[in-house]
This record gives sequence, structure tokens and C-alpha cells, in this order.
Amino acid sequence: MDGLKTMNKITPTPKQIDFVISTYEKVHKTKLNLSNPRTFTEKLSWLKLYDSSFLKAFAADKSTVHQFYVKQVGKDIGIKPHAIVNKFDDIRWNNLPNDIILKCNHGSGFNKILHDHKPDTIKAISADFYRWDSINYGELWGELYYSLIPHKIVIEPFIDNLIDTKFFCFNGIPKFYQIDRHFQEHRMNFYYVDGSPVKWLSNVEYPANYDIIDPLPSHLDTMIDYAVKLSKPFKFVRVDFYRHGDDIYGGELTFIPGAANQKYLGDGDAKLGDMLDL
Repeated sequence: MDGLKTMNKITPTPKQIDFVISTYEKVHKTKLNLSNPRTFTEKLSWLKLYDSSFLKAFAADKSTVHQFYVKQVGKDIGIKPHAIVNKFDDIRWNNLPNDIILKCNHGSGFNKILHDHKPDTIKAISADFYRWDSINYGELWGELYYSLIPHKIVIEPFIDNLIDTKFFCFNGIPKFYQIDRHFQEHRMNFYYVDGSPVKWLSNVEYPANYDIIDPLPSHLDTMIDYAVKLSKPFKFVRVDFYRHGDDIYGGELTFIPGAANQKYLGDGDAKLGDMLDL
């Protein structure tokens, strides 16, 4: 990894700046203040435009994040892939087990879980992967670093019953973590790193339910240690982990949660903004 190159910032074009401004104002129904951003979503929008770098592309890329783990933590904490290919037609299905997950490396949500790879199954998912490969994810919401990622497909073992634990790290310090729960509907609960609930924080789309408190995650200290090391180079990053029994795996490094389109109840957006020093 070329340290000089990876730290280089990407200069946004006027068109990209206008797109981020118009998208923000359409979603949040308020003006975006890029000259003096105050709220969390305003600061994330500023980071989209003025803090996109080759390093972020390297760390967000699902195929190269394993190297980033080694550099920052000293070992690869990710789920070891069965294979990484340049395009869907390069997949050698005969070399793969039945239970797998296929992930495009250059965006979010471009995934498929398979429990067999019969010809009909492969045909059924092929159109999605051809379409996803044609998408410049960096242009969808203005997350410029995604445009630097060469498109590949990462094929991982499917591990059932993984538990997500997502650490919000501000200027290299994990301040709290998020656990998604499914009651009758999707909920996001937030906890300080000591396990106490962040009761002022709730996502509008997936509101928190603090009537049911999640137990302290197993190996919390280890995840915090990893989060510190992985977040050190960045002003903000959400460091995602998967837990499976006593095993901890690196999930993703998310630099702009919800592409800065998430809304928070009350003064949550303002309080989050106070945590982030640009």
C-alpha cells in the first residue's frame, strides 16, 4: 500500500458539490452549511466532498480491507474469502461449497446469499451482478472514494447467526456502538462503550427501543481495541464487526453511514455533530 498515494485527497468538481448539496436539502428539508457544518449529517456531507481519499477507497474495498486489517491490527481479522474474481463470469462454481455469500466490493447492499449453485440459481442472480458491476457507486450519493475502487466480487463462506456490532469512532476514539434488533420491526439501539444506553440517540427510520437492553457484547474490550487501531487514520468511521460465538470478524469500514441521509430524533444530529472535530 503506497502510503503517499493513499492519503491523497480527491478534489470534488462543482457538479459533485452541487449534487451533494441538492441531495442533502431534498432529504433533510433544510439548507446544507458546508462552510461551517455543525450537525453530524452536515459534517458527513463535508467529509464526502473534502475528505475522500485513496486510503478510504482501500479500506472500503471489500477485497483489499484484509490488507488494511493487517496494517492496522497486525493480522487479518476479516472472514477469509474463498475467492476474489474480477467479474461474475470468472466464478469457478465447482471449486466452491454450497453455502456462500457473494459481495460486490465497490458498494453497499450488492450481496447475495446462496445455499446451492445449480444452473437455475446462478442464472437467477446473474442479472443483478451484471447490473451492479455497471454502477459507479460513488456517483449514487456523492461518496467519491467509492469511484476509485476497481470492481470485483468477493466470495465468502456463509456463517449463520452473525451478530452485528458497529462502533462509531470520532477522531480515532470509539464513542458508542450500535446493535440492530428485530422485534416486530427493525430497531437500532445505541450504547456507550461501557454498555449503558445512549438514550438521547434514536434513528427516525429504525427507532431505538430501550425497554429491552442488549447484554454487553462478548469480547467487548477486544473490539474496542481493534476499533481504535482501525479508526486512527480517519476523522470519522463506523467500524463494523461480526460476532459468532467467541469469534470476532471485521465486517466493513463505513465512512458515511446512510450516505448522510439518516435522520435522528430530537437533537441527536446536533449532539453527534458536537462529537466530530473536522
